[in-house]
Amino acid sequence: MIVHTGGLRSTLLLGGVLLALGVRPQASARFVENKGQWPGQVRYMAEVSGAAVWCEGDGLLVDRYDATEVHQAHAHARPVGAGRPVIRHHAMRLRFLGASVNGPVHGAQRLIGTHNYFLGSDPTKWGSNALAFGIVEWSEVAPGVRLRLTTTANGLKYDLHLAPGADPGAILLRYEGVDRISLRDDHLLLETSLGPVVERIPLAYQERNGKRVPVACTYTLTNGVIGFRLGRFDPAIELVIDPTLEFSTYSGSTTDNFGYSASFDEQGFLYSGSSSFGSGYPTTIGAYQETWNGGDGQGGPGTDIAISKYDTTGTFMLWSTMLGGQGDDLPTAFEVNANNEVYVLGTTGSPDFPTSGSAYDATFGGGATFSPVGIGVSYPNGSDMVVARLSNDGSQLLGSTYLGGSLNDGHNSGVGLRYNYADEMRGEVLLDAEERCIVLSCTQSADFPDEPGRSPQPAFGGGSHDGFVARFDAALSTLQWSTYVGGSGPDAAFGGEIFANGDLVICGGTASTNLPVTPGAYQSLFQGGEADAFAARSTPRGTP
Repeated sequence: MIVHTGGLRSTLLLGGVLLALGVRPQASARFVENKGQWPGQVRYMAEVSGAAVWCEGDGLLVDRYDATEVHQAHAHARPVGAGRPVIRHHAMRLRFLGASVNGPVHGAQRLIGTHNYFLGSDPTKWGSNALAFGIVEWSEVAPGVRLRLTTTANGLKYDLHLAPGADPGAILLRYEGVDRISLRDDHLLLETSLGPVVERIPLAYQERNGKRVPVACTYTLTNGVIGFRLGRFDPAIELVIDPTLEFSTYSGSTTDNFGYSASFDEQGFLYSGSSSFGSGYPTTIGAYQETWNGGDGQGGPGTDIAISKYDTTGTFMLWSTMLGGQGDDLPTAFEVNANNEVYVLGTTGSPDFPTSGSAYDATFGGGATFSPVGIGVSYPNGSDMVVARLSNDGSQLLGSTYLGGSLNDGHNSGVGLRYNYADEMRGEVLLDAEERCIVLSCTQSADFPDEPGRSPQPAFGGGSHDGFVARFDAALSTLQWSTYVGGSGPDAAFGGEIFANGDLVICGGTASTNLPVTPGAYQSLFQGGEADAFAARSTPRGTP
């Protein structure tokens, strides 16, 4: 998801700072370093068109998937068990036979921004402040030979740089996990279950007196091992061999992200919240079928929450973080405080959603199986709301808690209250002058948590769900008060705002004919049709 807005003055200032730091603008793909969020053999990972590329010590693993099936699964989502399609993958590994598994691999061409991963309840598997690069370089894939990997519009491009005196015959490569490999018209043809992958005729050249001098170069293929046959060249000058690996024309587009919310801070920087259908590291190579680490999904990859911060023009991503557990996770809303820390409200089906040590509630409550149509997610064990607080660089989880009762929370399924995409997941997170965190959405739980004696409506009103409002302290460790908002029909709270005196106004939709109203209300009766809107105002303590 891309967010655009104005702000030329801030852009010029920021651009000067970025150039001074030696950081480059965004490239078409980002090689993100492993800070513990992936298995140990992974050094860097990039999402490219139709594939995830995992860089290892002695090679790279390309996990291709059928992106058309991903789009179709999302656009034509089916309930769980109703003929759900499975996303097809084919993973293949390019092994550098002269490289060490523990050999040095480095990122080059530093890109703007950092990445953070808060996935699951085990903090040892979280990764913070992971840098991104436009190039990955293996220092020695053969004696005197380094390899530089970049991305192209259609796949990958790697350059082999031979130091003076290095032997080209020592460069030996092998593809693992392909169905068949052959030489055809001087190209390498790699046949896979998702269609062919082509490694084009390598170019080779040397720089002499400021001019690029071509060198004849062809592939060799012996018992599955790839080498290079070169024409005449000067062994005293560096030689570059430049193949290109093309695959995206057969597999579609890159990982899907669907936007749910956006916000900004006092300096005008932009924040986007989306569902991320990201790829997990494949445990096997060759053709396979995968339920993605993101969650359960509906016939396709599950989702995690993705939050990104952009500059004032939406051009540069300054940081990005993943947040979620083993089930589907979606963002509902978020707010930025004066310290540029981000408060996130979301819906989760994850029993291991990352929570903080002082969390108000670290236990998943769950509920009934629920699969909203058209969103691509599924909650086989029900759902809770989650509230999280991230540091101003996205690298730390300052607070995180579940919020919910024994039935589904955060899902609007009422007839007449769903008209637009993702209306099933609506709500708001607000911060008052004391930075207490106020959240609102809807719940099906008659045992939704509250503080006795402090709720203007302490009991569930009825129907499929009620709206709710709840207030936490800034650390998300204490629930200070909460209340239901609803009558005997479906009700949902969608948005809110805080007045200067601290009063809270909320708005939403209702199909209840007996929604509690105050004396002298503008409209005291349900007006008919499938649903009415409602507005309510309360004091900072939650009383009407």
